[in-house]
Amino acid sequence: MLGILTVMTKKNRTALFLSLLILFLLVGPLTIFFCQGYRLDFKNKKVVQTGGLYLKISPKESEIYINNKLKKKTNFLTGSTFIKNLLPKKYKIEIKKEGYYPWSKELEIKEKQVTDAKNIILFPKKINFRTLSSTQKKIENFFISPDKKQIICLYSNSDNLKTNWNLELLNIKEDTKTKLLSKKDFRSEARFLDLQWSPDSKKILIKIEYKGKLKNFILELNKEKQLIPLKLSSDSFEKIFFSPNPGEIFLIKKQGKSNALFLYNYLNLNQKIVLNDLICCKIFNKNIIWLKKDGFLYKSDLSGKILEAINLKPLSIKQNSEYKLIFKNLSKIFLKENNTLYYLDQKSKQFKEIFKHLQFLKFSPDVRKVVLTNHNEIWLFFLESQYEQPQEKIQNKVFLTRFSEKIDQIFWLNNYYLIFKIKASSLHQNSNNSKIKIIETDARDRINIVNFPIFNLKENKEITKIFFSQIQKKLYILASKNLYISDLLLP
Repeated sequence: MLGILTVMTKKNRTALFLSLLILFLLVGPLTIFFCQGYRLDFKNKKVVQTGGLYLKISPKESEIYINNKLKKKTNFLTGSTFIKNLLPKKYKIEIKKEGYYPWSKELEIKEKQVTDAKNIILFPKKINFRTLSSTQKKIENFFISPDKKQIICLYSNSDNLKTNWNLELLNIKEDTKTKLLSKKDFRSEARFLDLQWSPDSKKILIKIEYKGKLKNFILELNKEKQLIPLKLSSDSFEKIFFSPNPGEIFLIKKQGKSNALFLYNYLNLNQKIVLNDLICCKIFNKNIIWLKKDGFLYKSDLSGKILEAINLKPLSIKQNSEYKLIFKNLSKIFLKENNTLYYLDQKSKQFKEIFKHLQFLKFSPDVRKVVLTNHNEIWLFFLESQYEQPQEKIQNKVFLTRFSEKIDQIFWLNNYYLIFKIKASSLHQNSNNSKIKIIETDARDRINIVNFPIFNLKENKEITKIFFSQIQKKLYILASKNLYISDLLLP
């Protein structure tokens, strides 16, 4: 009896061992494949390797929906999350948080790859504004300094700038106001026309009309607020712009059939010619970058000595066309011919036409791309290759969106979002026919566009001008001759 039990136990143990061995041989590879991300795609009836999705979202603790199902919330510390083991296909991704506009996009997950969207911002549905205007004064216009740290406001007590006007300086960072000038500082009947900032944001050029004649003054924005009249006749020059040297300005004058550049010292009233056969120019790092009638772009010192030719093949100059140079540095130069835009290719050193009917060109804060608009469309032009998703090659031109209304102004919020004003047609005279919108620059699938919530501005407030301060991360709105400033728009 004991022998039979012993034999049976041995057989059982052998059978158990073989069963476990077979199970291991079957399950082991499946487990390894599973850990390596392999899954069975039942729809396509094949084995595939999964991918992942990485998201970084502001504000934190936002809800993530995949194909209409709540998947998880973002990390409360970093605002990011990683979702793994997704079958390779397209997914509808939605980001939601109470009190904020949602974000959605269809993104494709590929085998053995991570699809990411690192720059998602949800904008609040309610944004409050406070006014910077007094009840007695009306703001006709405002002017932003080149360093974006100061604003000059043009005030008026009436609808006629001949009657009464004054200028105040607003320090954006410190949120302080300083009185600059008023009509009382000039002769009677002095009508304000315009002002121009110096590139260093330390001086302004003020244009006044007096008895039908144009008068120019330079105001030094120092403690003394020195006002210096320019003893120039209005018909002796076409343009004025500042020199990097103190006490000097440049004048562009007609000389025969072409233009000439003059250097004028407004302290000792000396004047000398610097360049001939000039089409247009721009001062950059104590150099003059200028386009000559021969179609070449030159770099000269401030005395007019040519240091180098920047392009190798001349541009065909058209008579009666207006030209303008636009650049942040000499490796990324645009030239505007009327409303046609050219870009200087760094490899060929030739100007290439890239855009027609240009209205606005704005560099991104990192100067790696520009936004281009005509009356109704928004495009991106990449000045450098973009290696993060969505990847773009250098000089790629990407269409974002089109509107039936006219695009009136546009600014970068950061490197990935734009804010702009559109002028809508209106059948009602007293209704607000301007709209402000925010748009992302991620052109994968649909573009997310937000109608900017103007919570405590009345519906009949006509928005005439906007400005986004990247220092404060706040929006300025000139509406019905009052200047408003928003809550924070970005974290």
